[in-house]
Amino acid sequence: MTREEAIAIAHSAPEVIVEVLLQLSARIEELERKIALLSRDSSNSSKPPSSDGPTAKPKARPAKKSRKRKAGGQPGHKGKKRDLVPVDEVDIIEEILPAVCPRCGKRLDIDGVPVHGKYLRYQIIDIPDIEPCITEYRLRCMTCECGVDTWAELPRRARSGFGPRLSAVAAYLAGVHRVTRRGVVDIFKTIFGVDISLGSVCNLHQEVSQALEAPYEEIRNTLTDQRVVNVDETGWRSMGQPVWLWVFVTPTLALFKLASSRGSKVLKEILGEVFSGILCSDRYSAYASYHKGLRQVCWAHIIRDIKGSDMPVAARMQSNSPA
Repeated sequence: MTREEAIAIAHSAPEVIVEVLLQLSARIEELERKIALLSRDSSNSSKPPSSDGPTAKPKARPAKKSRKRKAGGQPGHKGKKRDLVPVDEVDIIEEILPAVCPRCGKRLDIDGVPVHGKYLRYQIIDIPDIEPCITEYRLRCMTCECGVDTWAELPRRARSGFGPRLSAVAAYLAGVHRVTRRGVVDIFKTIFGVDISLGSVCNLHQEVSQALEAPYEEIRNTLTDQRVVNVDETGWRSMGQPVWLWVFVTPTLALFKLASSRGSKVLKEILGEVFSGILCSDRYSAYASYHKGLRQVCWAHIIRDIKGSDMPVAARMQSNSPA
């Protein structure tokens, strides 16, 4: 269409111009919406940082101050120091005397030189020599009056061949700090002087897991009565398989749950069919489909949505207010 033809249409059929403008406006809005979706990342939406990809723009960092600072703590910085242990808890005390007088050079660490009652205290902390504590159980045999020999039974606590403290340390290293089973074997050999097989480490880990089953269930049953519960989930791997790690947190409790599902059935399993308290979470659909009561949406997600929206601030706050 030429310019003259467009002018002729504008004069003879203005309604055509209006229709074209409306269509163009709708297409522009659709393009802007698609561009906004493509430009979303973890800084302006609820997407996790891991979804940004290698092409994402690096986060802007505040410009470094040009003035040079002295090494060490800066003025106003609250330092930290280790407090001295009370004297009655000290294991070894070594009295150290000065060797010579700094003015005349006379030796001071000899008999006859007076020592003042005042002194400065300085302490070092070390780990004592670690030696395995071995307990031997001797199962005795006794003969009854009827002539039958009866042997004593090994206590249940000794059947694994390892004591409770050793079992707890092995489970703590593997479960909390994610030390590999082979790493636990090496730590026990190198640091504790204990020979333990890979299979024994796995068995101890299983035994501790079974021992913690009762307190785990107690925490799980207590969650349903909590006033506020924070919930989140993330991808995980268990036994080489992809699963979901759920966490349920209150001011005094924390429960972790490995599940093959990311759906609301996990919430029903832990919190019951209906949760009467306040549920704090992100906007993942499983939480909305499960909880119909009071919810607190994650503030970090709300702030990112506000940054990534073109809506006026008041409208954005209204649309992002928790249900």
